[in-house]
Amino acid sequence: MNAPEIIRKKRDNLSLNENEIKFMIEGYVKDNIPDYQMSAFLMASFINNLNDSEILCLTKAMIESGDVYDFSDIEGIKVDKHSTGGVGDKVSIPLAPILASLGFFVPMVSGRGLGHTGGTLDKLESIKGFNVNLTKEKFRETLIKNKVAMGGQTETFVPADKKLYALRDVTGTVESIPLITASIMSKKLAEGIDSLFLDVKTGSGAFMKSIESAKELADRMFELGEMMGKKMAYVISDMSQPLGDYAGNGCEIFESVSILKGETRNYASKLVKETALMIMRQNYVGKSDEERENKYRSAIDSGKAYEKFLDIVRFQGGDEKSLRIKDLMYEKKYEIKSERDGYLFEFDTYKIGIALIYMNAGRFRKEDAIDHKAGIKIEKHLNEHVMKGEPIFSVYADKDNDDVGILLKESFKISQEKGDETKLIKVSRGA
Repeated sequence: MNAPEIIRKKRDNLSLNENEIKFMIEGYVKDNIPDYQMSAFLMASFINNLNDSEILCLTKAMIESGDVYDFSDIEGIKVDKHSTGGVGDKVSIPLAPILASLGFFVPMVSGRGLGHTGGTLDKLESIKGFNVNLTKEKFRETLIKNKVAMGGQTETFVPADKKLYALRDVTGTVESIPLITASIMSKKLAEGIDSLFLDVKTGSGAFMKSIESAKELADRMFELGEMMGKKMAYVISDMSQPLGDYAGNGCEIFESVSILKGETRNYASKLVKETALMIMRQNYVGKSDEERENKYRSAIDSGKAYEKFLDIVRFQGGDEKSLRIKDLMYEKKYEIKSERDGYLFEFDTYKIGIALIYMNAGRFRKEDAIDHKAGIKIEKHLNEHVMKGEPIFSVYADKDNDDVGILLKESFKISQEKGDETKLIKVSRGA
């Protein structure tokens, strides 16, 4: 068995077996297969696609490339939620403490922002001292003692995915549903969870622009998870506008705290709530939707969910005093205003995400530094009436940037006609 033979086989659109896929992944992780051969393999897989059997074999090989977390000795339901990313998507941050206060264990291995999408780890690091670099042992200890562990991918946790993603990013092979499926699911299935909830985004700020492509990805991940013995559910949710009222890092922590305190009611808080209710239903917690609704409301109203968030901050080295607005975000620098009366008809959410990168609230390259206090407030949402001179965005930054202003001005359209109602959750399965 050798790499050129396997590459030729995939190039000719023939199905690969488990041993051939394992040979490629193991060889690449051990540096026995060079980048140029793996690049050819990825491009052949991108062009000719991978069937269900090949995706399963690829995912298993990636999982087996490093550490696998095992929490089977911990009594209780271990759950996680994964989002395919977008602008202003801070759902994981309030959701984790809510789920823990409802009795779940939440081992959450998250990622950083890259391109126009934000990352949970960058948002958490807006909190002074918060440590997301948890070793395997520290991750386990944190989960046992606090019911939630929120960390990043270590050098030994699914290292195949880390190497493959970096290569896909520079070889034009990112936008492959089979490769995306294996990338996401290898990390999630190595977390030691019993149950996984997927939030696949669609719209102008999502990787999957159409509902059809989002559903194809969601179904692939759902079915792979079930084959691996996990309880699965998903939603396809809207990313045709930023989720909630803020986009950035520290400002999304501020909004998350507001959601946990029950002070904010918007699309972000609604998606947090609906996700928690579906995870409860998925795992048979509560005998009726009314009982589940009461459990959720009690977690918020009693303050237990917010207290659990403070526990997470303290347990992972964060300073809870730095949760003040002045520590999380700059003062408002300027506003982007509407030049006419009408209805907010459309957002180019991708451009909003790129504007955030120019503010250093995101990154073009993995090594780029993040300014955690930079961000924007979305003052108006889709289909809201706008008067000339009213702000659409407020920009929180320490300096002016012409590129940011241009991108934000180009990112929305005002119409005399009101558009169709924005549906937050478009499709669901398994809950």
